[in-house]
Amino acid sequence: MSQKTSILVVDDEQGIRDMLFFTLKQEGYSVITAENGLEGISKFKDEKVDVVISDMKMPVMDGITMLKEIKKIKPEARVIVATGFGTPETESEIKESGAFIYMDKPFNLEILLSALVKAVAEGE
Repeated sequence: MSQKTSILVVDDEQGIRDMLFFTLKQEGYSVITAENGLEGISKFKDEKVDVVISDMKMPVMDGITMLKEIKKIKPEARVIVATGFGTPETESEIKESGAFIYMDKPFNLEILLSALVKAVAEGE
């Protein structure tokens, strides 16, 4: 990473945002956080964002709605969507909405970091 890759973390749980912020900073990423999809879209528009990591179930605006809005703004955006309430139908809906990768929560950080490397590489 010659120029810091910017990651937008969108999750309504402060503890998840803090954990991902710390972990991703340690890995050399620039990290922006938002607590819901509406705030996430606003930050996506206002900041340089390379990859989005988002929870699915959030108040104000859920992750799937946010994903669809981000894809309208930037169709090539790479968005990793995670949920602790996944079903095969949920996974299908997330993928059909244009997610780069679907993940289960709680996060396995090794798998998340690997997915992030793939997402960054695809965007270069």
